[in-house]
Amino acid sequence: MEVDHPTRVAVIGAGLMGVGVAQVFASAGIECAPYDPSPPSRASLVNRLQTGGDLSGLDSDEVLGLISIHDNVGAARESASLIVEAGPENIALKRAIFAELSELSGPTAILASNTSAIPIGVIAQAVAEPSRVIGTHFWNPRTLFPSSKWSKGRRRRRPWSRTRSNCSRARA
Repeated sequence: MEVDHPTRVAVIGAGLMGVGVAQVFASAGIECAPYDPSPPSRASLVNRLQTGGDLSGLDSDEVLGLISIHDNVGAARESASLIVEAGPENIALKRAIFAELSELSGPTAILASNTSAIPIGVIAQAVAEPSRVIGTHFWNPRTLFPSSKWSKGRRRRRPWSRTRSNCSRARA
C-alpha cells in the first residue's frame, strides 16, 4: 500500500533540522508529532517554531495547533503514515532509531532518514523490511528552501513517487 499524502507525520529529532521539517508539514496542514529525547530540546520547540517563520500564510496558532510534542517515540509515531528521522549524523544512532521504528510503526508507514551523508542502504539494514526506508534531505533553513531531496534505497519495492511529490510540495 502506498501513502499518497501523509495524514500524520512523526519527526524523530527536534534539533535544527527536525524543527524545520515539523514546521513544513504543519504549515501544509498536516498533523505533525515531533519527538526528541532531550527535555531542553522539547521545551524550546514551540519558541523555535514561532521564530522560524511561516510557509503557508497560516497564523502561528493554527500551525502550532497541528503540532503535538512528545517525550516518547512510541506516542509520536502512533498512526503516522510517514516518519522522518532527523537525528545527528551518527550511523549507530540512526540504525538504533530505525530498528526501534521498525518494531513500533505500522506496516505501511514509510520510514525516512534526513541524512546528508550516510547511505540509505546502511541505515535500512537495521529494519526488518528495508523496502520501507527512503532517504530525504531537507535543505537548511528548511523554511527558506522550498525543495527537498528524496531517494529510495536499493531494496525499495513499493511505489513511493506520489508520496515524495506530495511531501516535496507540502507547502501549498
